[in-house]
Amino acid sequence: MNILVIDQNAEGLTLQIRKGDSSSGVVSVPKDGVLEAISELAKSEELKISDLNAAVVRLQEGRFSATRIATVTANAFSFAEGRKVYSMLPGEDVSEALKREPKRYIAAQYSAAPSISKPKV
Repeated sequence: MNILVIDQNAEGLTLQIRKGDSSSGVVSVPKDGVLEAISELAKSEELKISDLNAAVVRLQEGRFSATRIATVTANAFSFAEGRKVYSMLPGEDVSEALKREPKRYIAAQYSAAPSISKPKV
């Protein structure tokens, strides 16, 4: 099974493709370059987007915007490719997430409320 993993680190989003028991390296991605990065990562693994069987997304951890973008990206992948999405909760790894029932779409679950600063006057 080829799985797209969308996770987070201190800088933002990370991507990885798991192919059976092996996996690509983890790639840090700017929030505005997620789709291109998925395409490039798939090509580097000699895969097409259509070869990806599912997506796993980290929820309840990380930055508000990164969680929102990760969730929207996974749901768009599910819609476009007809694939299932798995949620990965804090402290879980991909194998634990894959034991959960897959969904057609997932809802973003945030670790905290958004921190939107007021514009400086």
